[in-house]
Parts: sequence; C-alpha cells; structure tokens
Amino acid sequence: MKKTLCVLLTLSLAVALVFSLTFVLSAAEEKVPTATTVEVTVGETVTYLGYQPVREDGEEDGEIIDYTDANPVNEMTAGSGKLVMDPATGTLTMNNATGVNKIHVRNGNLNVVVTGTNEVTGGDAKNVFWSYSALGNVMTVSGNGTLNVSGERYVFGSQEGEVVLSGSVTVKATSTAADAVHISNSGATDAHGWLRLKDNAVLDATGTENTVRVSSVDGGIEIGGNAKLTVKATAVSGWNAAVKTSGFKMTGGELNIDADGSGNISGLNVQNSGLKEGEVAANDGLADSIFQLNGGKVNVKSHTTGNRAYGIFAKGVVKVTVGGTANVTLNVSSDKADAGSGAIAMQKGNHAADATDYLFNLTGNAVVNVTANNNVQGGAISPDVAGMKVLLDGGTVKGSATNLIRCRASGVIVDYVGGKIDFTATTSIIDANGTPVITVGDKVTVAEGGFTLTDKTLKAEGPANNTAPVDPDNGDTADSLLFAACALTVLSVATAAVVLVKKKAHN
Repeated sequence: MKKTLCVLLTLSLAVALVFSLTFVLSAAEEKVPTATTVEVTVGETVTYLGYQPVREDGEEDGEIIDYTDANPVNEMTAGSGKLVMDPATGTLTMNNATGVNKIHVRNGNLNVVVTGTNEVTGGDAKNVFWSYSALGNVMTVSGNGTLNVSGERYVFGSQEGEVVLSGSVTVKATSTAADAVHISNSGATDAHGWLRLKDNAVLDATGTENTVRVSSVDGGIEIGGNAKLTVKATAVSGWNAAVKTSGFKMTGGELNIDADGSGNISGLNVQNSGLKEGEVAANDGLADSIFQLNGGKVNVKSHTTGNRAYGIFAKGVVKVTVGGTANVTLNVSSDKADAGSGAIAMQKGNHAADATDYLFNLTGNAVVNVTANNNVQGGAISPDVAGMKVLLDGGTVKGSATNLIRCRASGVIVDYVGGKIDFTATTSIIDANGTPVITVGDKVTVAEGGFTLTDKTLKAEGPANNTAPVDPDNGDTADSLLFAACALTVLSVATAAVVLVKKKAHN
C-alpha cells in the first residue's frame, strides 16, 4: 500500500512538474509584454523608451518575452528635438522630433503629448506610428503641436484598442496607398476599437482609398466638440470609400470628405461587415452597426467615372439617424450616364434583422443639402431594403437630384410627419424601381404641416389593390405617405395644389 502511494505521489509530482513547465513554456511562447514600451526606429537604430526588452536567449536578436526596468532609457534626441518617456504614467512627449522612421507602442495604454512640429517618416514602410497594444487599451494623442506621419499604408493607428485625439493637437497621416489611418482587431466577438476625436483636435488623412478605416465588431468613428476630420481619397475603386467604418457617431465638430475614383464609391461607408474586407465570421452574432449623426457639419464630395457615387452608404445599419443640429452637404456626381447613385443610400446587411426593422430618420433641426449631376439617377434618399421605413419627422431637405426619394426595393414605407422640403427633382419626387410615382417637372416645396405641389402634374398610384384616393378624416388610413412598392396613398386633392399629407401630431 505504501509503495502504491509513493508511486502515485511520484506520478502526481511528475504531472505537476510537466504542467508547470508547459505553463511556463506557453507563457514564454505568448511573449506578452508587461509594461508599456515605445520602440523608436531611426535608420537602422532601434531604441526602446520606458523599459528595455528581456529576450528569450539573452541575445540582441532573441524573441522578446518580457520588459524590465533594467537600464531604462527614458529620453533620446530626435533631430533637433526630443522624445521623452515617463514609464510611470505611460506618457511619451514629442517635442519637435524629426528623423524618426517608426514608433511602435508595445503593450499598455500610451499618452502621447505633442508639442512643436514632429515628423515620423516611414517611406515605403507599413505600420509607421502604430500601437500593438492588447485589446481594449487606449492610445491618446494630445497637446497643442503637430504630428506628421507618412508611409505606404497603415500609417497611423492601432491593431487593437482605441485611438483618441484630444486637446488642440493636429495629426496629419499621409499614405501612398490605402489606409492612412487604420484601426482593426483580431476578429474576436468582443473586439472593440474606436477612433475618437474630441475637443479641438484635428486629423487630416490622405490616401488612395479607404483612407480612414475602422474595422471592428464593436467600434467605429466618433466626432464631438470642435474636432475636425478631413479625408481625401484620390483613387477609390470597387465598393470602397474615403472613410470606411463599422460604426459612426457625431455630436459636433466637422467631417470633410473628398472621394474620387472609378468604382461604386462612397464618401462615408458605414457597415457592420467592415471587418476582414467585408467578410466576418458568425455575422448573426454581430451587433447592428451604429449611425448617429446628431450635430456638427458633414461635407462630402463623391465623384466617380464608374457606375455609382454615394455620399453616405450604410449597409447593415438598421437605424440611420440624422437629427439634432447636424448640417449635411452631399455633392455626388458620375461621368457615366444613368449612374445608379444616391446621396444617402441604405442596404441590408449580413445579420438577422428583419427588413421592417430598417429605418432612415430625418429629425430635429438637421439640414441635408444635396447636389447631384444629371447622370446620377438615384435620389437624395435611396432606400434599398424591402419593407424598410423612411421617416421624415423634422429637419430640412433641400437641393437637387433626379429624385427626392428613390425606392430601390419593394414595400418601402415613406412617412412624412413634418419638417421642410425645398427640392428640385428633375424626374420625380418618389421613384419606385425606376417608375415615377409623382412627376414634378422643376420644383417641389414642402412646408411645415403639409406636402404641397404647385402647378405640377400628379401621377399617383394608390395603395395595393386600391387606386382610389382615400380620405383620412373618414378613418380610411393614417396621416402618412404609405407606399406599397413605393405606391402612394393620396390623402386629399385640391384644385390649385395637391396636398398629400397632413401634419401628424407626435405621440
């Protein structure tokens, strides 16, 4: 019995030892740093600010397994300026630093304080000013100086976590290809990555396409305060954009986009399938993308030599809200005749939401101003989800396009509650799959409390299986514009004008 117990005890100790060794080796293989460190490359010289790496074999080229405070280097000369690291707070101060080729953040949160004019020039390199931090960590860039970063692609951003610009800092990211600014994650279901601009911060990005891209299951772009994001994309192709993001929130500040290309391009592209070039595993598990534009100014110019140019393109965004004090100006144009474009367009995404869940809502004091050239056959608003709802319960739509609203799918419901429309539609107010429902000629003006066409020709289709006008006062229908395949319910007809909708009280 004692012999058996000894054998069992020996075996147990052996198993425990093997497990411990396995755990240690596994930990070594993960090579997870334990302290925020900044890796600075100047030419062929690499300097680690904050903490020095401990390498697996103790040699210069060994695999990094940890960071230690042995022989810390907290300051270095960079051209005529300096880089100073405070390891205790994880703060990197850049003061007129030049001659730097790469800055990589290795684990942990990092606060970058920018003073003077700083240059990080990556040449034809990727991942120039880049955070390789763990999921959920934040790289904050603040101060009152300027940071100029250039490279081939992935010039400024983070592999995981968030990037926040605050204070009055200016960051200029320039790429010779795509993705001047890029934030992505590994595809984990809890992945979270945001690009946040606040206070008076400025981000100016230039590239060929997808110049600013945030690909995250739970994340996107957020602009507030007096912050400004300016994006230029010079050669957009395919279904790409100047700004491609998995979510969008804006409460203030300014967004300026200039997109030019040859594909089905968009200025601002918001979609829940932005991760991994549009392919996301387990789409049904994804949260719906976010689109909330409740303040600030948005100016988008989108031009293509191809089939479609969109100002704002939302795919898989169940609710698109333009409200508050938002002021949106969209200029879309195509060199190709009969281009199927639209200033604001919505499509169904890869998730389980029903088509009837989709909503475009113009509300509050928001203003949407649209200009489209004659080749653009889409509308100022182009719903392309069967059964979705377009709710106009405030705000102002003005400008000119082929159509005010072009329904590119059947059963779209357009509900006009209030607001003002002052629009020139060259073909129709509402277009159902290419067939004008209302032909207006030159001009339509809708004032608060009514949808009025003056001295125009009315061609109206009634609700499904009923082409006769209905009287809402008799309880036949609600006070709304109801479309079955974008078919119009005419509520009342006057001699001098055709009044389509009465103002409906808010519940």
